[in-house]
Amino acid sequence: EAHLADCVTLRVPLPAAARQARDLRVELKQRRLRVFAGDELVLEDVFAEDGWLSVDASYWEFVPAKPAEKLGPELVYFLMKNDNFQREPLYCLFESELFLDGD
Repeated sequence: EAHLADCVTLRVPLPAAARQARDLRVELKQRRLRVFAGDELVLEDVFAEDGWLSVDASYWEFVPAKPAEKLGPELVYFLMKNDNFQREPLYCLFESELFLDGD
């Protein structure tokens, strides 16, 4: 498993219909991550910070369902940090995690 200082590990639960890696389409860009299981959009979000992600070094693994443990399939994404990114740790990963103080 990747070193925590160099990597953010993201676990994405998948629908039961995702039985193998070829059922997935994953799009990782410098600012966005999209995950599809078949035609179903499972995750789409924009990263909260610029410059931290090394797209080329990042990778994902498909983890099949484990019915005996009552666990569904999941995608585990190892989002590798850019060597030039010095800020530690990330405040939050996605813009959807940010919130505005309405008071």
